[in-house]
Amino acid sequence: MPNSLAHDCHLEAEATHYFVKVTTNNNYKIKKGTPFAGGIFRMRLVLGKDFPAVPPKGYFLTKIFHPNVGHKGEICVNVLKRDWKAELGLRHILLTIKCLLIHPNPESALNEEAGRLLLEDYAEYESRARKKQKPSTRQKYCCLC
Repeated sequence: MPNSLAHDCHLEAEATHYFVKVTTNNNYKIKKGTPFAGGIFRMRLVLGKDFPAVPPKGYFLTKIFHPNVGHKGEICVNVLKRDWKAELGLRHILLTIKCLLIHPNPESALNEEAGRLLLEDYAEYESRARKKQKPSTRQKYCCLC
């Protein structure tokens, strides 16, 4: 796994919940103007009993103002829905979610306000996104697996 995708979780064969830390550092060439650049985002992947035939569900535990993240942290990305293929694996999911932080999709918004601001008033969107995530990036990450 690339250095820019870190996971601090001991994975067990019976585990169905994975707690992951996704970092967005400059090794991944993130545009500095992106509100999530340099952030640390805690998330949870839930693998159901039918995994890998059925995609996992993803949730941000870090509070985040993002068009494709619902108010309860649920992540809306095609790879976790209609584009899922069993052979993709967890690494692909994490890379896709990291890319979603860099390139949000406002046309598929769970958070309609964030989607609207991204399209209509980027400065306000960026300000709200930075403000919401700032306290969370200071939290010490702890694996709960």
